[in-house]
Amino acid sequence: MDALWKKYLTPTEISRRPVLIAVSGGSDSVALLHWMAKRFPGRQLHVATVDHQLRVESADEAAMVARTCSGLGLPHDILRWQPEGTASSAMARDARYALLRAFADKIEADVIVLGHTLDDQAETVFMRAQRVRKDSDTRGLSGIAEWSSFNGIRLWRPLLDQSRNQLRQNLTDRKLGWVDDPSNEDQRYERVRVRKLLSSAGNDSLPASKELARLAELSSRSRRWMNWQVADYIKDHACIKTDGLISLVRGAELPRSILLEILSLLVLVAGGLAHRSPTSKLAEIADAVKANGETKITLGRCLVSTRNGLIKVQREARNLPPIPAQVDDTVIFDGRIQIEPSRPGAPPVQKPFISSLEYYRPETDDLIYAALMELLDSTAHST
Repeated sequence: MDALWKKYLTPTEISRRPVLIAVSGGSDSVALLHWMAKRFPGRQLHVATVDHQLRVESADEAAMVARTCSGLGLPHDILRWQPEGTASSAMARDARYALLRAFADKIEADVIVLGHTLDDQAETVFMRAQRVRKDSDTRGLSGIAEWSSFNGIRLWRPLLDQSRNQLRQNLTDRKLGWVDDPSNEDQRYERVRVRKLLSSAGNDSLPASKELARLAELSSRSRRWMNWQVADYIKDHACIKTDGLISLVRGAELPRSILLEILSLLVLVAGGLAHRSPTSKLAEIADAVKANGETKITLGRCLVSTRNGLIKVQREARNLPPIPAQVDDTVIFDGRIQIEPSRPGAPPVQKPFISSLEYYRPETDDLIYAALMELLDSTAHST
């Protein structure tokens, strides 16, 4: 097994570099702050609060976190977002991660610690389960990963096995305060409605939350096993040509579920979209492969075809902009290629880029990422 793969088999741990803790002031993140301070005394812990400036109280809440950090002897910074126009919760979330990522670079941290809880896990799995259809895959049922990657940095969620009520009781017992965001009671948001639904199952939603969290754990195990099979097969049976055409041989021998997963990944790599195409939309190709037939479809900005058991996936030529001859800063071209400035007079440096797996990747997908990057690095290809 080569060095690239070994990199993703290293046991997860926190290095001796600085660690960034994201604290909003809510009960979950305040509990996380005190847990980290007690668990890692003497370490380089930094705290950041993102002020989205969407509510008048947000500045006072950030100041409260600053006072708490001062009492713990930890450095604290407030990262302010300047929303333009009407800001959605999705926009605020993306901005929060981007600000935390940039600040982590500034302090040379390689881990951002987040305060997601058992309740968040249960709500996430419940919402995703509602979207599962007959031909859907079950990746989403893996829920929130304890360890994941975001744009080159690791995210850690150590409180996923702790309920919000348990954390709040602990804070109350220690006479430690927190703030409540009124948006957490706004039933226009699906998560709030699901939270209330789970709570209405009884006086304590903990049993239901634990069952949903167990489903996430089982789904994650299944996902990890499938990723091993998929990564091995891509490594041994996929190749890429200089024009970006990806080929896969001997697909007929695969179980249908693994074949669909591989097809989805190849479309993701060749098409450059930020989200994977549903495996259900690749059923026609999979059926033709199994029958040793011939067909072609367009999906995810790709032309996907099969003939005599050979699968081919390539980016559609239409609507494809030209690669810039020069760049002043790092840019992502077509969602597939990272272009970096080079020395004066030299062409820019091109590197493969997989949007979906770069911007958010659960640890279970690390081997998939390694296999795909090895495939893309196997030749100096262009569009």
